Amino acid sequence: MAARYQSFIRAAISYQASKLSEQTQVVSTPTTPAQATNSSSFSVPSYFFYSHFRFKAGCCFSVHNDLTCSRAHALQSVEFSAIWLRLNSHSLTKFICAVYLSPNFSNYTKFFDYVTSKVEFILSLKPFVEISILGHFNVHHQLWLPSSFTDHPGELAFNFAILHDLEQPVQQPTCIPDRPGDTPNTLDL
Repeated sequence: MAARYQSFIRAAISYQASKLSEQTQVVSTPTTPAQATNSSSFSVPSYFFYSHFRFKAGCCFSVHNDLTCSRAHALQSVEFSAIWLRLNSHSLTKFICAVYLSPNFSNYTKFFDYVTSKVEFILSLKPFVEISILGHFNVHHQLWLPSSFTDHPGELAFNFAILHDLEQPVQQPTCIPDRPGDTPNTLDL
């Protein structure tokens, strides 16, 4: 299993590196920690590993060693599988949040209120900073996600994306199936 995750992370790094500038070589990977309790299985040479694993949920970042990066602990919440990083490069600062919400997650209103409050907090301190929110939210919306139906969490995510001018930049599958019956799909945001 560890070899498959390393292959996935290396493939994701290669894909991300080809799409992003050198200043933003960051890879976010939602995962199921039941399969990844040892973070060494995610180790990639020349990248620093940041993780936030919880029971049956979690997310992690691999950040190139050339970048100045720190964890934004003040933005984190014990209630959600979300990790916040602050990247600094010359005169540029970026905040990146990775999220994983399990299929059993139910309090989407509280979650989107939490993320909105953190985005507003960051912008109150640094009005022109770039903020990226990445993740797998396990929501469905026909208009903007590759889904055959729309659910209430999908409506909330859609409204959140519009409010914060978010877009889906990745058009290739990023979720690699690891169980029978799973199919490749793109992450939600």
